[in-house]
Amino acid sequence: MYHAHIYYNTENKEQAQQIHQQILHEELPIDRLGFMHDEPMGPHPQGMFQIQFIDCYLMNIMEWLERNRINHSVLIHPMSDDLVADHRDEAIWLGEALELDFSQLKK
Repeated sequence: MYHAHIYYNTENKEQAQQIHQQILHEELPIDRLGFMHDEPMGPHPQGMFQIQFIDCYLMNIMEWLERNRINHSVLIHPMSDDLVADHRDEAIWLGEALELDFSQLKK
């Protein structure tokens, strides 16, 4: 299982909402589309929403996000028992890599 976090701020929130809606309408092979969170939460330094999908769709989802992310940073990571390693060592970034607060995660 994987998560992709699509980050946004007040200046580009409208674009992020468009991406969120586009994910809904294009019926991507995802298990879950999360709500938009305008404030930092957990290790994430700014607003974001996430999608969850199974491993076999990683390349499809990555390619779609690269084509449609506009200028948003995107973090893609596996989901295992080691959240720090997932977000730090196994992370794939599209666009600018943001600094995460790993003190919010448990190993």
